[in-house]
Amino acid sequence: MAVALGHLDFFFMGIDGTMAVQAFYMISGFYMALVLNEKYIGKAASYRLFISNRFIRLYPNYLIILVLNIFVALFIFLWTGGTAAAKMQNYLIAYQKGELNIIEAISIFFFNFSIVGWDWFTIVGYDSSRHFYFTADTFAAENPALYKYLLIPQSWTLNSEFAFYLLAPFLLRGKKSVLIYIIFFCLTIKLLGHYFFHLPYSSSLLHFTYIEILFFCAGGVSYHYFYKNVKFQVSTLYSYLLCGGLLVFTAFWSLLPIQIYVKHYLYHVYAFICIPILFRISTSKIDKYFGELSYPLYISHIFVGMVLGILHLGNNLLATLACLLLLSVLLYELIDKPVSAYKQRKFKQ
Repeated sequence: MAVALGHLDFFFMGIDGTMAVQAFYMISGFYMALVLNEKYIGKAASYRLFISNRFIRLYPNYLIILVLNIFVALFIFLWTGGTAAAKMQNYLIAYQKGELNIIEAISIFFFNFSIVGWDWFTIVGYDSSRHFYFTADTFAAENPALYKYLLIPQSWTLNSEFAFYLLAPFLLRGKKSVLIYIIFFCLTIKLLGHYFFHLPYSSSLLHFTYIEILFFCAGGVSYHYFYKNVKFQVSTLYSYLLCGGLLVFTAFWSLLPIQIYVKHYLYHVYAFICIPILFRISTSKIDKYFGELSYPLYISHIFVGMVLGILHLGNNLLATLACLLLLSVLLYELIDKPVSAYKQRKFKQ
């Protein structure tokens, strides 16, 4: 929700979208460690089964939203007589300016159907001289950055997620010390980037997949050293107090009078400690249901904002939340549930 509110330009005093995504990476790393060590075991310890199940968890909803984006773009293009094209507007502008020829535009367009490789587009631009160029901060690049041609802009994070899935069976079942070495190495790069090279926190280079992997690994460490460790047991009262503190930290993060980088890392450490506790105390069906809606909500929120903007309802928070929740429920009930049932049948076989 923090990501959605940030992307849709609504005021939110809590954590920013980047931190929310990184916290999700930690939860994902924890959950993958849990299923790989407790579910995908014995005869079910198949790399192919694990990867195929993760792919069909991500791709159907992605494809639905992608097709909806293309449909709306074509509708707007025809409605306006070719002067606007919704999420394909950047293609239209680049083609008119001569920054992309028709072959280049079509090639980049069809790359949207893949969820692999887009993280490279966040550190690469393509100028009008037909040259690729590297940038450590693509969001501030003067020449067209390739990420602008993503029809689902937030989908570059799916690449990070899937890239981690490809490595997860080796990392999360192997030596736990390897996870700590990776965290230390990637964290060192981030700190050097911030304090030595003075890169902004939003720098796309510092959010590149194989640097952000430290958060997935942190989730794995949290599972192995805290969740599985019988000595790390917290009473129910303290569990709720700690998780309540995390909720307050999440909701009022921006109000804390602490240097921003310190605040970022304090939040991640706190989340790292609370994740295994949250998994222990979260037994509510309502909790679980809203958890299932998180991915449909994430993948559809910019599409919902775009459509409501076209209808001049983009600034209406209640309308945005209602439409976003409705679409997320529909995606979960009509897509995720049947896919989940299929995965369970596959797993049993």
